[in-house]
Amino acid sequence: MIEVRSTVAAVGLVAAVALSLTACTGSQDPPSPPPWVAPTSTGPPGPLETIPPPTTAPTRSIKLGCADAGYANKPGGDLTVGGLTLENLAQGSLDEGSDPYPVPLATDVGLVVSPGSTQRFQKSPAYLKAGTGPFTLELIRPVAGQALAWVPSKDWTGGSPPDLRPWMTDRLTLTGCADRDTAYFGGVLVPTPDSCLILRIQQPDGPAQVKRIRLDGKPC
Repeated sequence: MIEVRSTVAAVGLVAAVALSLTACTGSQDPPSPPPWVAPTSTGPPGPLETIPPPTTAPTRSIKLGCADAGYANKPGGDLTVGGLTLENLAQGSLDEGSDPYPVPLATDVGLVVSPGSTQRFQKSPAYLKAGTGPFTLELIRPVAGQALAWVPSKDWTGGSPPDLRPWMTDRLTLTGCADRDTAYFGGVLVPTPDSCLILRIQQPDGPAQVKRIRLDGKPC
């Protein structure tokens, strides 16, 4: 009888210890961490010098080479980076009291865009000196309706309205010809004349430059 009672007592003691440990372990479980919330950005972008390269892939990357280029006239452009000149893309050249430049609808200047689109277009031939390139033009944080739209010369001069839809992009690379100056035809699309573009231009043998541009000539 003494052995039986001892065995029963031992079993009871083990069960009590197990319950005690379970209760202790439960009380020490760490609380669940709060859900992570992505930081939000407020206010305009920082100074141009601090704007980093984009960290996400572009919607579509377009490359144009010598076979896509036309012959260049002497450029009289407003924006020059290395051997690249972009006409009609001045940075805030108008005084505060001046009237803004008109920026026509793409459809009003004979260009094909999406049906019902109210995008505005600024023609901007891109000139490259012989043997230069590649230059990469990239829109930083583009809003809906902003796009780069340069096309092969055969599409621009072929006699039919140039269709910009296959060529709209936020990342464009232009490479010139080894033996001649070249010109690429096209320009920039924006949703409204006062839309501010942030254009990053990477030259082959130098630092990238970032330009803020409003097509109506006003400062961004």
